[in-house]
Amino acid sequence: MDREYDGEIHGSLAWAALASLVFLTSNTCVLAASPDGSSSVSHLTSESPPQILASLPSMSAAAATAATTAAASSPSIKVIRGKPDLKEVALTIDDGPIDTTATDYGTKAVLAALASENITATFFLVGDQAREFPALVRAIRDAGHSIGNHTKDHAQNVGMLNLSPKEREQEIVEGKKMIEDALGTGPISMPLFRLPQGSGFRDIAINQLIGKYHKYNCFWSVDTEDWKGAGENQTVDVVVKSNQLEGSVILCHDIAKGTPNAIRRFGRELKSRGYKFVTLEKLLEDSKGEMSQ
Repeated sequence: MDREYDGEIHGSLAWAALASLVFLTSNTCVLAASPDGSSSVSHLTSESPPQILASLPSMSAAAATAATTAAASSPSIKVIRGKPDLKEVALTIDDGPIDTTATDYGTKAVLAALASENITATFFLVGDQAREFPALVRAIRDAGHSIGNHTKDHAQNVGMLNLSPKEREQEIVEGKKMIEDALGTGPISMPLFRLPQGSGFRDIAINQLIGKYHKYNCFWSVDTEDWKGAGENQTVDVVVKSNQLEGSVILCHDIAKGTPNAIRRFGRELKSRGYKFVTLEKLLEDSKGEMSQ
């Protein structure tokens, strides 16, 4: 089952056309949309395969094995935003790390901006970049930010839909491994994954593949499109004028000029309105229970 609404994905995310319930299962997130276009994600406790077997004592051995296999290879949980009444936002930074001494773009400048406003964020890192700049990967972690996989080399800049099944898996596996190597941790749990360009978010096979290595397939609800080069003021306007900030997932890039100062500006503005910046994992945790049965 494809755990997502069957709608088109656009850069600005016009979700008003969504219907009320998008999907609902007993061991997944609940991603939903209300008639006004807001969507929510909630995490219900997932059972491990041994628990599934224990809960089905009358099941035949073959059927039990099949159930366990199915549970172990479940699709990733698709995420667009958190609870639509939550005064929290998750700022996400894609495509780094980028090592430069510039003050208007790059990972160092973004980290400085986040620190100056006491903002916690989530970085989706490209494996090749992590291998080239491991010290920046560790700096992100040491500053208290969370890290997700953004593939080995940005899905060869063509999108996962345009890669072969083998290439798709290599992008996910090698990207995760490169981030782990940069951190110096060895294999670790890395719940968050983001598809470059969002390509393949609705694809059943891609979602199933992501689920082998990551729990969440993370999209976004506020797209600044800062990478297009419109500049700092445009990035700020997109965020502060959004009508779906509650529980939102904001997308920025540390390769975009003007983004560090834009983060300072919209960070101060949103905090003055009572919003709290949290990691994406924290947003999901705080959205727990929404629409649960």
